[in-house]
Amino acid sequence: PQRGLGDELARASVAVVGGGVTLYEACRDGTPTVAVAIVPAQRPTIRAFVGAGATLDGGAAAAPTVGLVRVAHLVDQLIHAPTRCRNMGKTGRALIDGRGAERVARALATLVRVSCRSRRGARR
Repeated sequence: PQRGLGDELARASVAVVGGGVTLYEACRDGTPTVAVAIVPAQRPTIRAFVGAGATLDGGAAAAPTVGLVRVAHLVDQLIHAPTRCRNMGKTGRALIDGRGAERVARALATLVRVSCRSRRGARR
């Protein structure tokens, strides 16, 4: 069977990821990460995950030379800090449980029910 990115993230000791969906996937798997902003819009997400202790900030991909050195240094730090990696993994799993779509679906269903009730009440 073909392995997917999720399988690889779950097996990784440390992962360098963008600041989008892959960051969420790595956190869900408990993989310690260095997050790099591929686009400026990813900066707030990375800052939030850094603030929670779930990732390290690898900077922006737009600064490739400085960024590579920074990312390599951060990866090296994580590789040599197993306790920090375990803590990052626990934090990531606590933040991202993989059940967000279910919560959104329940919230939408509730909104539809409430909306239907209020529309019926308004017609009377």
